[in-house]
Amino acid sequence: MEVHRLAVAGREAEIARRVGDRVARVWLRTSRFADAKALTNATLMLGPDADAFYHLGQAHACPGE
Repeated sequence: MEVHRLAVAGREAEIARRVGDRVARVWLRTSRFADAKALTNATLMLGPDADAFYHLGQAHACPGE
């Protein structure tokens, strides 16, 4: 998560996308939907990304979120 945070802060979109994709997959499998939303929103601040949009949609589709 720290690598993702630093990549977003440093405007390193490719690193943020790769790390964000991996982290979001784990968080969605472990029901950390709010965390996955925050992560994907941070990634999307650097520009459009298909994986981030997909993960954000999955997090929004989960019951209770």
